[in-house]
Amino acid sequence: MPRVFVSLLMKSHFYFCATLLAVLLSNLATAQIMVPPGLVAAGKTTDTHPSPELLRQVASLIEAGQYEQARRLLTLPRLQARPHLEVLFLSGLIYARQGDYHAAADEFRSMLIRDATLVRPRLELAHALFMAKDYEGASYHFQQVLAGDLPDEVRRKVQGFLAAIRDQLPSFGFSFDIVNDSNPRQSTNSKTVTIGGRSYRLDTTAPDQTIWGVALNGSASIPLPDDPSWFARGNASLTDYPNKDSDQLYLQATAGKHLGMDSQTLTLEAGGQVFEYRGRKLYSGALWRVGDFWRQSDRSNWQTSLQGAQQRYPDYAYQSGWQYTFSLENQFVQSANSRWQTGASYSCNQARESAYAFTSPAVFFRYVQELQGGLISGVRWQQSVSNYGGDDPFFAIRRHDAEKRMEIDLVNRNWQIGSFSPRLLIGKIDHASNIALYAFRRNYIKIGISREF
Repeated sequence: MPRVFVSLLMKSHFYFCATLLAVLLSNLATAQIMVPPGLVAAGKTTDTHPSPELLRQVASLIEAGQYEQARRLLTLPRLQARPHLEVLFLSGLIYARQGDYHAAADEFRSMLIRDATLVRPRLELAHALFMAKDYEGASYHFQQVLAGDLPDEVRRKVQGFLAAIRDQLPSFGFSFDIVNDSNPRQSTNSKTVTIGGRSYRLDTTAPDQTIWGVALNGSASIPLPDDPSWFARGNASLTDYPNKDSDQLYLQATAGKHLGMDSQTLTLEAGGQVFEYRGRKLYSGALWRVGDFWRQSDRSNWQTSLQGAQQRYPDYAYQSGWQYTFSLENQFVQSANSRWQTGASYSCNQARESAYAFTSPAVFFRYVQELQGGLISGVRWQQSVSNYGGDDPFFAIRRHDAEKRMEIDLVNRNWQIGSFSPRLLIGKIDHASNIALYAFRRNYIKIGISREF
């Protein structure tokens, strides 16, 4: 990324972030809570309710394929400042039948903004997104509707859509964030360190480490046209700070094959990776991964993977070696508007010198809740421990680290830029170590756009 662009972003970050944050949070005060769920909420409502005869006539015209006549009958009800939910639903159906899937998705999404527990509009939204080739968004909503009471035939079709998205169709992801980081270099928060039995005071007069930067993340998985079970996959992550301060670039490319079996999919892939820090290559190497997806039930699925990543350090050969990671993750859809993700992993780094080799178990959970008014909130907690294999060369003791990470994010679907929505993420890291030099604390804020939902 050109440095001039980054410099301009840094100069304008305060005004941009303040404006974006205000828009992101504005619905907290203005969201209107709907009454009990259904296709249309029951009870008293301030919506202008069109006559049942009109709604029945529009529905009949849609079934007869007379979409323009149906649209004309809905013109005035749809122009209301707060259209009735059934009007939005019928309008979405007309757009979908006419092949305008983006407009259809907007109508169904408007319904979920007002009542996130609705199942039928979410199902229609998932199908519209699928037809619009937004497979990531379709997958999310298809998974959520499985928590509802669906007819068996519909449930089987939803599972078919999810299997196709997972194993046969292309996928693309992208996010852009402006980042405020209190400690990107992970500088120690300790005031003293002990070396050889003697205590040394660290320089505590250093200026504030907080800096602003930009972060971009992208991913793509592209199946081969003749045999979609074969695919190519790529991931890229860039964090850019002024003057190359703690810049990071990670690139990964693999090719592989899905082996589908009813409710299970085995995935084999291999490729390579490269990681750059502050504009210089830190390490590179080969990469392989074996993954397994298993659908336990409509609401619950499991993913396991075993990965081997070669890390060749051209300037630090003593850290070179393979790192192996086994991970297990469960996703449980609690309701149409909430889900849990829990997981654990175990990493084994086999660096050439034992002082830099380590084992690291970790656990995490994430909870996502869709709120009224178009807001989606998420909470993630993660804890890990790292135990090194040999004595540290400077401190002559074996290093043991423990890290806790907490993140809270908020997405607003009321304001969209194309298929992207604004997102606010706040995170905190507390990294402890028996060697004070490696202990640090870090707080960060990310404000940007994402198409996660």
